[in-house]
Amino acid sequence: MKLKKLDINNIASVSRASIDFTSAPLADSPIFLICGETGSGKSTILDAICMALYNKTPRLSNGNRTEENIYREGSQEISIVSVNQLLKKGEKEGSIMLQFEGADGTDYLAEWKCRVNRNGKLEDETWSITDSAGHVNNSKGRARMEKMT
Repeated sequence: MKLKKLDINNIASVSRASIDFTSAPLADSPIFLICGETGSGKSTILDAICMALYNKTPRLSNGNRTEENIYREGSQEISIVSVNQLLKKGEKEGSIMLQFEGADGTDYLAEWKCRVNRNGKLEDETWSITDSAGHVNNSKGRARMEKMT
């Protein structure tokens, strides 16, 4: 797989970011380093790629399961493994779009979006991977990843 472009909106510490892997200096390097200050979005980039490709991220799915797996923020309760954790604080919608080339040479667009209502409850979450011919693997809810690469 070859990453081409990543767009992140309202995910963790990132309000809006776009990374073009096909432009210099990334396109000219076989490997690159993600670095920055604490809270600058390094892990968010990795989470965004995982969410776009697999509809899950290790940060949430592999998190420590403790007796205190729910915390309160104001009047709302949020699970430590909820996708609500990925939304930038105070935002109601978040999205990720990843353009990539699969191992089969086909271009794909992976999209993940979520929205919470005013009570902080997950209202809508969608995930899809569309190939260059317009075939969609699944576009609603917690989808299963079909073998596409």
